[in-house]
Amino acid sequence: FREVLRASGGSLTIAAIANGMLLLWLLSRRLDGVDARELGTALLKITAATLVMTAASLGAKYVLMAGVPGAGLAARAFRLGGSIATGLAALAAAATLLRIREFHEGLAVLKSRRSHRSASM
Repeated sequence: FREVLRASGGSLTIAAIANGMLLLWLLSRRLDGVDARELGTALLKITAATLVMTAASLGAKYVLMAGVPGAGLAARAFRLGGSIATGLAALAAAATLLRIREFHEGLAVLKSRRSHRSASM
């Protein structure tokens, strides 16, 4: 079963990359070109931040598995939550250090939605 997931994950990744390239090409034609250098820089920064997040999440997973043993729901939920929180903190730190503009723009959108929602209540 794991082999099937790995194989399908790889094909889904290839399909997503091909889809992204096609959409970028179509967008480039519609906009009379795109800034490839800026796009490439953003891609590299986002990839680096993703690798940091992945390493932090996996590290937290193994630390929490050793520190919070058990197969019960509460232990598993705690380990999952801890891994997710660690990954998000690492992503935020990496995005800040790498000055990833898109990350901060996304946070601003979330904050404005949150403040708009709380103001309407």
